[in-house]
Amino acid sequence: MTPGDQPRIALLYADTGGGHRATAEAVDQAIHQLFSGVYHTEIINAINALPYPYDQAEKIYPRAIKQFRTGYEPIWKATNNRRTTTASRFFLETAGRDRAREFLLQHPADLVASCHPILNQAIPEALNDIAPNTPVVGVVSDPSTVHALFWSPRISQYTVPSHTAYLRAIESGRLARQISRVAHGWW
Repeated sequence: MTPGDQPRIALLYADTGGGHRATAEAVDQAIHQLFSGVYHTEIINAINALPYPYDQAEKIYPRAIKQFRTGYEPIWKATNNRRTTTASRFFLETAGRDRAREFLLQHPADLVASCHPILNQAIPEALNDIAPNTPVVGVVSDPSTVHALFWSPRISQYTVPSHTAYLRAIESGRLARQISRVAHGWW
């Protein structure tokens, strides 16, 4: 079977810190271990799918964390709610729709796995425009303090690493059947 015959899985991340790339790499490794030769996977830094200023996050976020460590917590708390997430989603879907569509056309897939909360808001609607039957799975990497941006009503299935993350998904309005807990570690 050639890569052209295999179902394609796009594993999207943005390199902003927080282990999003490592999450995409771990999912890729698990797919190849569990389903050797069945799927063609592509790990893709999707920062260029985002509109300004979100497309600057890889440059700004790590520097801001180092310089404003004490200011990070209040910002995180102020943005960790449905209202801010809804506003961000609206901006990303409208201002970033053309850019996200262009990016997705360059990376066709039969399934998209988003490993970054901002991508969870930006990608599903643009993908629906060009490939309405392509599912988007949200892969949550944070086992405990999951930010509200991870949850999007446009993502039909989530994988979470812990029971705490599962509870955060339920609190955010996701249905139990939409959530798969993939780890059974110490948490």
